Amino acid sequence: MLSARHFFGLNLGLIKINIRDNFFGKNSLKSRLIETLIGLWICTADTYVKRVTPLFFTPDVERHSGALFNSKDLVILPSAGLIESHSRTFMVPSEALVVRIGVSV
Repeated sequence: MLSARHFFGLNLGLIKINIRDNFFGKNSLKSRLIETLIGLWICTADTYVKRVTPLFFTPDVERHSGALFNSKDLVILPSAGLIESHSRTFMVPSEALVVRIGVSV
């Protein structure tokens, strides 16, 4: 029986949102320059929201349970190098930790 739960992730990448002010200094020349460059080449938060919002309302997203979507609402496919043995390297210890601390999934 298939689970009624479907999960997907959003990988927005680099977005112009001024969150880097805490690193470069609020309204500093460096911060304004970086945010301007990001804004020239990469989408703004508003553009991102306009692109991705339809994902939340389409039944087609259920076909992609477990998928990760980029800032243009395209599915990010697994890399060819990510084989089962690599995944198990991380999943086995993670599953053991979940069991050890008593979290039910």
